[in-house]
Amino acid sequence: MNLLFVHEVSWFNKVVFEIHDIPELLSLRGHRVRFLDFDEGKRKTRWKPVTSVQSRAHTGSNVLVTTTPRLLPGMLGRLLAVIIQPLVFWRLAVKERPDVVITYSIPTSGWQIIWICKLMHIPTIARVIDVPHTLRQTSFSSLIKLSERYVFQNADRLSTHNKALLNYCIRLGARIETSSITVPGVDQGRFVSSDPDFHLQIRLGIDPSDKVLLFMGTIFRFSGLFELISELAPTMHSDSKLKFLILGDGEDFGRLKDRVEELSLQRQVIMPGRIEYEELSAFLRLGSVGLLPFRPELATDCALPAKVFQYLACGLPTVATQLEGLSHAVDEGDGIIFASSLHEMVSVALNLLENPQALSKLSKRGLQTISENYSWEKQIASFENILISTLP
Repeated sequence: MNLLFVHEVSWFNKVVFEIHDIPELLSLRGHRVRFLDFDEGKRKTRWKPVTSVQSRAHTGSNVLVTTTPRLLPGMLGRLLAVIIQPLVFWRLAVKERPDVVITYSIPTSGWQIIWICKLMHIPTIARVIDVPHTLRQTSFSSLIKLSERYVFQNADRLSTHNKALLNYCIRLGARIETSSITVPGVDQGRFVSSDPDFHLQIRLGIDPSDKVLLFMGTIFRFSGLFELISELAPTMHSDSKLKFLILGDGEDFGRLKDRVEELSLQRQVIMPGRIEYEELSAFLRLGSVGLLPFRPELATDCALPAKVFQYLACGLPTVATQLEGLSHAVDEGDGIIFASSLHEMVSVALNLLENPQALSKLSKRGLQTISENYSWEKQIASFENILISTLP
């Protein structure tokens, strides 16, 4: 098939996640895959679209990436993209005549792309992986929600990755009979369980005898890390062997770092920033227990954080907030323990650190869960079936 993916973020600068996995794996299955992105992080780009071939997650894949021009910096550039990206898409669609268009984009270009595809009689799939109007605090939230509603109601098929998010989409008008769930997989050749890298431990100031809690991912305002640091502080002050490794950056990174300094925990809370995908597995294996302290709200209840599957694949038992989407995907005890509060999360994590037998048992259950349910081979075949069903 000739496939065209669209998103309103940068293919090149975003951390690797399913927007890279799915297109690249489909290219490895023999499909011709093109991706239209938007470099939201740059002040401006060239005045015309630039196309390059890029493989970020799976060796040998071949995805043609076309970047939408960004003519103005900041919010003005984003607002102008509401016009420019659909125009670039129209030109690509006329030239390429894709068999199916898959859009991750919603507020920037999703609704326009669905409309264009209807005019051109091109089948569309809305791949929904979050609730866009909740991700940023913005005065455009109501307009973004209207875009969600239009995309959900008018795409030929809707695909998402967990039951909570599917129910949200249906409440906004998605049709039950054309909506489905395909969970993301884990690259089990890359994310594997093995002993920590001693040299990496030394580089980060971690002693092999330290007990290491770990968080990895974008540091959103709802990540819960600011509050978790405060909850952990008394125990960390009394136990210098307890470390907290926080991998990633994001909107709350600066505020979190300031809080660590206020609590005089700079030697125990280690924040190296964003980790390149090639190194990520080695960094995850430095942890003893993985944490997911997200605050429960619409954005997080409808999320399915891929980090949890990567934790488990690296043998990292996980303590997580009881989120609706995640708890539908992974059962309690299958490598994960759910906590009803940050106080309980800290208590459970510390108890696991002091109980090697329970830690090992939970780790093995997590590895089994990933092996049985979250291989990319199984999940990409599921998504491929959706593509086939969309064809006229």
